[in-house]
Amino acid sequence: MLYTDGMETQIPVTLNLGFEQIQSIVAQLGLEEQKRLTEYLEKRTLHDDLRAFRSAHRDLPLSLEEIQAEVKTVRRERHAREHRP
Repeated sequence: MLYTDGMETQIPVTLNLGFEQIQSIVAQLGLEEQKRLTEYLEKRTLHDDLRAFRSAHRDLPLSLEEIQAEVKTVRRERHAREHRP
């Protein structure tokens, strides 16, 4: 993270935050920002999750495209549940 003093000076800043502190910060976000954060985190972890799944289930005849299609289906279903009136 960079701290800008309002001029052109930028100073790198490192924050050592615990999980509970991060949870507290996230709780202060609005609902839309929390959803955007969720989507961001899902995208960051999806590749690793798929790799782990494929490693654990090498005998399954699934292509990466089939797995991604299933992930999209699950995400659509989750989104529909979360946005029910």
